[in-house]
Amino acid sequence: MQKKYFVILSIMIVGLFVVTSPTVLAITGEEVLDEVDKTLNSNTRRSEIKMTIVNENDQKRERTVEIVSKGDNKGLVQFLAPADVEGTSFLTLTEDGEENMWLFLPAIGNVRKIASHMRNGSFMGTDFTYNDISMLGGSDYRSDYQSNLAGEVEYDGKTCYLLESQPTDQDIQYSRMKMWVNKANYVPLKMEFYDQEDKLLKVMTNKNIKNIDGHLTPNEITMENIQAGTKTILSLSNVKYNVEIPDRVFTTRYIQQ
Repeated sequence: MQKKYFVILSIMIVGLFVVTSPTVLAITGEEVLDEVDKTLNSNTRRSEIKMTIVNENDQKRERTVEIVSKGDNKGLVQFLAPADVEGTSFLTLTEDGEENMWLFLPAIGNVRKIASHMRNGSFMGTDFTYNDISMLGGSDYRSDYQSNLAGEVEYDGKTCYLLESQPTDQDIQYSRMKMWVNKANYVPLKMEFYDQEDKLLKVMTNKNIKNIDGHLTPNEITMENIQAGTKTILSLSNVKYNVEIPDRVFTTRYIQQ
């Protein structure tokens, strides 16, 4: 009787270990990033965004922009209002694995190419860098970060994959990134970005997720600079997918017109 009881107890312990062991995670960090990119990317997308910039004294400035993207290699940000930034355009274009960025300022009247060492600077006074803002048109985390799956955690009432990521692109200023990805649909809900001294620098959150034209879309994106006490809130509206966008839109000639 004692021997039989010992065998049953041993089976229960082994079974408990199998259920709770981290090895049951049948997906890798790289595979999670692949799914994130698939979820956030689209053939084409056009959206209007209200941009609210909040300084350390809680004072606010508002701007209206339009973002147009095609695939994961063409993106255009155009400022519609107020008058002092109207017509300002930011173009990103990736060809043969190389990403190029251009900024058009109407007051100057010419297009300026953004050098690699400038891409970590503030984009038009926001808490997003040029590198950050280039990701809004289409996700490309898989090619820019190497990720490990740290486990599964609860965030905002949802079970999430927690990724620990290091940038593989030398132009990215962050030393590492943590990403909380909704396990149910692969939408990233929160990202933490750390500086070169491994101190928390910024936190980005995606909220108000809606299904638009079959695409899960965060309708509110907030980038908060923890160290500076500032934040930038993007509120999306009039989002449309699979619209006709000619390639000539993504040229330096077009943004000057």
